[in-house]
Amino acid sequence: MPERIGRLNAINLMLSGRTLRAQPAKKQGLVDQVVAEYYLAKAAKHFILSTPSTKKLPWTDVLVSQKWLKPWVAKWLIEPKLREKARPEHYPAPFQMLSVWQKSLSRDAALDEEITAIETLAKTETAKNLVRIFLLQERLKAEAKADYTFQRVHVIGAGTMGGDIAAWCLVNGLDVTLQDPSPDAIARTFSRAKKLLQRRLRKEYLVKNALDRLRADPEGVRRC
Repeated sequence: MPERIGRLNAINLMLSGRTLRAQPAKKQGLVDQVVAEYYLAKAAKHFILSTPSTKKLPWTDVLVSQKWLKPWVAKWLIEPKLREKARPEHYPAPFQMLSVWQKSLSRDAALDEEITAIETLAKTETAKNLVRIFLLQERLKAEAKADYTFQRVHVIGAGTMGGDIAAWCLVNGLDVTLQDPSPDAIARTFSRAKKLLQRRLRKEYLVKNALDRLRADPEGVRRC
C-alpha cells in the first residue's frame, strides 16, 4: 500500500481501519481502474497483457521516507492524533502498527518488524479479550436461533444508551436490572427512563408499573 498511495496516505488509511468504495480507492491510487461489470473480462485481459505503469508518488512521500524524518513525523504528527482516539493500554495494535511503519525503511525490514509486532500483540490481554468477544458473539448467534422466552435483562452501564435500552425493555414487559458503579449515573438513567416511558405509555399507572420492574444493581450481583 505505501508503494501505491504513499507512506502518509497508507498509514492514515491503516490506522483508521476504514474501507473505501471503488471510486475513492481509484482516486487515491489504490486501484488502477474501475469498470462496469459487462466490461470486466475485457479490462482484465488488457491489464494482464500490459506492463503496469510505475507509480509516481508526491515529493512529500520521498521526504517522509528519510530515516531522520520518519520518527519525527510518527511521534509529533501522527501519534498525538492517534492518542485522541485510542489508549495504547486498551488498543495496542494501532500503536504497534505505527511503530512498524516508523522503523521500516524497506520491504524486508517491514516484514520482519510486522512479524515481531504480531507475535507481541497475540500475547496481550487485549487479543485474548477480543478472541473471547468473537467466540461469545458466535455463540450468541447460534443461540438466537433457538426459541427463548426472556423475562429479565441486565444492563451494564447507566449512560444514555443504557437508559434507552432499559426503557425499551420495560415498555416490552421485561424486568430490568441496571449495573453501574456511579449512583448519580443510575439516578440519571432512572429519570431518563421515566421520561421515555411517559412518552410511550402515557398513563401514569402504566409508567409506575414499568418503573417498578427497574432495579438498581451497582455491583452486578443479579446479572445471572
